[in-house]
Amino acid sequence: MKAPRYVTALAFAAVLLTGCAQNASSSASPSSSAASSSAPSTTGQSSASSLDEEILVSRYTDVSALPALDLNLEPSLPFEDRTLVMEDSIENELEYLVYQSYQSEISGDFSQQEKLLGNNDVLNTTVRNGQKNFENGEYMTSITIHALNTLTPEDLDHTAAYVKEDLLEHIDQYALTEYAIVQADLDWTYSQALLDAGPQLGEGRYLRYFLLGKTEETPEFRWYELYWDDFLESA
Repeated sequence: MKAPRYVTALAFAAVLLTGCAQNASSSASPSSSAASSSAPSTTGQSSASSLDEEILVSRYTDVSALPALDLNLEPSLPFEDRTLVMEDSIENELEYLVYQSYQSEISGDFSQQEKLLGNNDVLNTTVRNGQKNFENGEYMTSITIHALNTLTPEDLDHTAAYVKEDLLEHIDQYALTEYAIVQADLDWTYSQALLDAGPQLGEGRYLRYFLLGKTEETPEFRWYELYWDDFLESA
């Protein structure tokens, strides 16, 4: 597997991989009330930052402890006029969850894809809308997964401050007791109906980063957020 590249967080919109509803950096921006309040001391900022860093590390899944998977995946899966190509191996259940999501999407099994989601209303709505788009002939005709990589806590050292803040907000928002990030390196093509509709992103190769996590209510890993190409800063 190749070394990961670095990203900015974005959420979805109409099409699962091509839409964009909000820039995660906006969630990291201070509110007007916060901006007008007095600034904390440098010592206070440093202490808070250290505590935040501890949360990012302490709640990160011990990737080395995940059981190795012995999967015999077909390198190419055809579904009528659609194809999923897998060029990488899958090392753990986190990467397999991401693979299952793409398999469900390309096969048109959106009910199965929805089962992989956590309690993110935007993601759940997007998947349900994906079913409607699919029925209208607007879908991806091919998805090629070049690589799946599970990041480590050390990789998060290469994220911008606002990305760390965004991650911390999501850990708190979804009450994640454990989390991890999986990077997907992939490209895709569209059906003619989707091309005619004008997708927000063109066909091509992209990086996507999946926030997967567990909660006390849901002890199995679920998909909670999607981040885009600039999640990690360029080395």
